[in-house]
Formats: sequence, structure tokens, C-alpha cells
Amino acid sequence: LAVFHHYRHYEGLRLLPSVCEEIIIQQTLINNHDYNLAMLEIERLSYFDKENSPSTYLQKLICYEGLERMEEGIFDFYAQKDLNICNDNRVKFQVSKMFYRLNNYSEAEKLFSKINLTEQDSIRRRHLYLGLSNLKMGYLDNCVQHFEAANQFNTNEQIVNKTNEVISSIIARKPKSKVLAGILSIFPGGGYWYAGHKSSAITSFIVNSLLGFATYTSIKSRNYGVAGIMGLLNIGFYFGNISGAIKSVQRANESFINDKQKALEQINGIY
Repeated sequence: LAVFHHYRHYEGLRLLPSVCEEIIIQQTLINNHDYNLAMLEIERLSYFDKENSPSTYLQKLICYEGLERMEEGIFDFYAQKDLNICNDNRVKFQVSKMFYRLNNYSEAEKLFSKINLTEQDSIRRRHLYLGLSNLKMGYLDNCVQHFEAANQFNTNEQIVNKTNEVISSIIARKPKSKVLAGILSIFPGGGYWYAGHKSSAITSFIVNSLLGFATYTSIKSRNYGVAGIMGLLNIGFYFGNISGAIKSVQRANESFINDKQKALEQINGIY
């Protein structure tokens, strides 16, 4: 009932002068985050008025994003047969953004690269998304190039300086090596220590030492059953230590990049 009443309120707008045209009603609903109602209005237009303009379709994609139904929005786009919609740069930009938000950075990068824009702010935002996508995919050189290009279209010196500081910190940091973490883990706890998890390193060293000592004393006392059990536990824990250290390094590298990604997004206000 509340939804109907709310919708009826916006239905009344259609009776007003041209200021409240259909596109204005949709935009009003979207600005108020009434994405479900906006989607209903767009679908009504499409069904009754056969309205299928790129502007209306763009509003539909925005609704998909607002409703966290981005997979559906992308599927809807690729099912489109109207070339005016498929070739519209604003529509393609929105779909690219949805790919980015779904962490599908390779597809986001491909589609963003195909968009031809003329407005400076749109060009800047395209380079920002391309830079961030390349950052997440590990292509640091491409990332730096796109952020340099984005800065050329930014007149806010403070934002440019903060962006450059973050990029410089990314360049300055040498990612930790998973191979080296595995090699150092030959000595129990060495890989964890390299990864920066000192408490895990100490625990790993103590547990491996205790299991190794228990295996040795069991063999010495000819208690081979216990020695076998302790030996198997020691081997399992030893190789688990190597695997855990490698994963810890990977998580540390990913966490660093994720933090820098969020910082760059916030600084440049692309969300």
C-alpha cells in the first residue's frame, strides 16, 4: 500500500506541465533512490509508449546498479538489439562501471577502452577506471599511464597531488615474493616472519619443534606407533606451514592494493 501511494504521488507529476516530463520523473525517482519505482516507470514507458531511447535505457542501467542487480543489467545490455543503445557512449560507460563494481576488471578495461568521449570530466573518469582496473590486474605501468592522463583533465591541484602520493607509494613498495616465502618456510615459521605475521611464525616454529621432538623421542623409546602418528602430524603441519606462508604473502599484497584502490577512489570521487 505504501509503495502504491508513493507511486501514485509520482503519477500525479505526469499531470503537471512539461517540466515534469517522463525523463524528469525517472530522474526524480532515481535521485530519491526509489530504484524499484523508477524501474517500473521505465518498463511502463517501454511497454506502452515503445520508448527505447539511449537516455531512458541509461536510467534503467542506473536502476540495476542501485538495486545491486548488476549482472542482470549487463545481461540486458548484451541482449539489446537496438544499435543506438549499444553504441551509445553513456550506456557503454555505465556497463563498464558495472563490470568494475563486480570486480570483473578485465571486461571493464576492455569496454572502457572502446569508449570515445568528448567531455573532459568523462575522459578523466574513464582514465581513472582504466587505471584502477589495471592496478587490480597487476599492470602497474598501464595504471600509472592512465592516472597521469586523468590528472591532465583535473584542475584541482590538491586532488592531483594526493593521487600522485598514492601512486608513488604503490611504485615504491616492492611486492613480497610468494616463492621466497615458500623457500624461507623450509625453516618452520620463516615464511610467516617474512610475510609480517610474527605471532604465526613463532607458533609454527614451536609446534613443528614439539612434534619433531615427540617423533624423535618415540622412535628412541621404540614406540613406533606413536612415532608414526607424530611424524605424520609433523609432516602435515610442516607443509601446511609452507602453504600458509605463501597464502599470507598473497593476502598481504592483495590487502595493500585494495587499500590503495579505495584511497584512489575516495580521493577522486569516482563512486
